[in-house]
Amino acid sequence: MSGDICKIWGNCVHATWGFKLDQNREARKTAIRKSLEDYKNSGKTRTETIEYRGAKRSLEVITLPPSLLLLNHDNSRLSAQLFDHPDRQTVETDPTSDKAQAVLTSLLKSTDNFKELKEELKTLGQQNPGMVSRDGVLINGNTRLVALRENGANGIDVAVLPGDALPEDFLDIEMSLQMMKLTHQDYTFTNQLLLMKRYLDRGHTNRELALKMGWVRNANKKIEQSARLLELLNEVRALHDHNFPYEYFDSKQQVLKDLDDEYQRILNSGDYEGAENLKWTRISGIFLGISKDQVRAMDENFFEDEIIPRLENKPEIAQVFENSPETIQSDPLEDLLGAPNKKTNLKLLAKNLIQTVIGDSGSINTDLEPKYQDIATQVKLATDEIITEAKRDSYLAEPADVLRETRLNIEKITENLGEIAGMSKFDAKSFEFELKKVAKSVTELVEIAKKYIS
Repeated sequence: MSGDICKIWGNCVHATWGFKLDQNREARKTAIRKSLEDYKNSGKTRTETIEYRGAKRSLEVITLPPSLLLLNHDNSRLSAQLFDHPDRQTVETDPTSDKAQAVLTSLLKSTDNFKELKEELKTLGQQNPGMVSRDGVLINGNTRLVALRENGANGIDVAVLPGDALPEDFLDIEMSLQMMKLTHQDYTFTNQLLLMKRYLDRGHTNRELALKMGWVRNANKKIEQSARLLELLNEVRALHDHNFPYEYFDSKQQVLKDLDDEYQRILNSGDYEGAENLKWTRISGIFLGISKDQVRAMDENFFEDEIIPRLENKPEIAQVFENSPETIQSDPLEDLLGAPNKKTNLKLLAKNLIQTVIGDSGSINTDLEPKYQDIATQVKLATDEIITEAKRDSYLAEPADVLRETRLNIEKITENLGEIAGMSKFDAKSFEFELKKVAKSVTELVEIAKKYIS
C-alpha cells in the first residue's frame, strides 16, 4: 500500500483492497483535475474564501457528480454517533468501502433537520458549496451531499482544496467553518465537545480554539467547562456495561451545564462530598425522566431530606438507596472513631438507574421498573413542592421589592424637584394632585401594615 493512502486517511488500510482504492482514487483525482482545467479555460470566476494555514485563500468552485465523491469518515459531525456504532471498526479501517459509506449515509440521514435540508435544497437549490480534497473526500458538506443524492440532483458545488492539504489542515478548516456556523446544520452538543477535544489533542492551544469557536468573552471558562462536561459524560457512560451512546446527552446540554456550575460552586467552598452528592443526585434525576426545572431543584441533600423519608413505609424501595455489604469499603479512621458508614450511595443509585434505562444495545427504555417509577413519582412531587415554595417566597418578597423601587423613584424626584419645577413643561397642578394621592396611599398602607407587622 502506498504512503499516500495512509496520509489521506490518517491510518493504513488493508492491502487486500488497496488496488481497488488506488483505482477509484485515481478516477476521482482525474475527474477533479479535469473540472479544474475546465474552470480555468472557461473563464469561470466563482470562488470560496477560507482561512488556510493562517491566511485567506480563494478556492475554485466546481460542480461534480454526487456519486463521484466520498463521505468523510473523519467527519466530526458524526463523532459521537460513530464512536458507539457497531460497525465503527469497518468504517475506520475501510472508509471507502460500500459498507462504510452506507453507514455514514445512514448516520447523516438521521441527523436533526435532514428532511428540512432536503426540502431547502429542492426548493432553493444549493446556496453554499461543500469542500473537497483533490482525492474526492468531502471535508465539508457531507450532509448536503447525502441530501442531494436523495433528491436525485445531477451535481454538487464544491470548493477544491489545495493539492498540499493534509489531514491536520482538514481539521483546522472544519473548525473554522463549522464552529463559526457557516453551514446548514449546527453540531450536536456531544459532537462539539468531542471536536474541541480532538482539536486540542492535536496540539492546539486554548487561545487557538477560542478563535476557532468565535469566543471572545470568558473563552477559557467555556473551554474548561466543555472539558469537564466531556469528562462527566465519560464518567456516566462508564457506569453502563456497554458505554451507551453519547447522543443520549444531546438534549441535556443546559441541565448538564447547570449541574457543572453548581458542582463547581460547592467544590470551591471546600465541600467535595457535597459536590459529588449533587452530581449523582442530578444524574439520577436525568435518568428518572423528570423535567429540567425539576432536576435544577435537586440539591446535594435532596434524597436524604426529601425522598428517603417518604419511602420509610416501603422498605423494598428504600433499599435501592443503601449500600449492600459488599459495596461498603471500610474506612480505618471511621472504624477507629466508631463512626458509622453512610448508607446512602447516590452513585450506586445512578448506576442502577442507567442499567435500567439504557438497554445493552444502547436503546432507551422509557418504562421504568415499578420501584424506580415509585421513586420518580416521589421525586416529581418533592421537586414540584420545592419549586412552588420558591415561587411563594418570591411572591412574598415582591411587595418589599415594589416599595423599594417606589422609594428610590421618590428619592430621585425629591433630589431633582427644584430643577424639574423650573422647566416649562412641568405641570404643577398635576404633580400636586398625584403627590396627595401617593401620600394618602402610603398613609393607608402604613395603617393596614400595623395589623400584620408587630
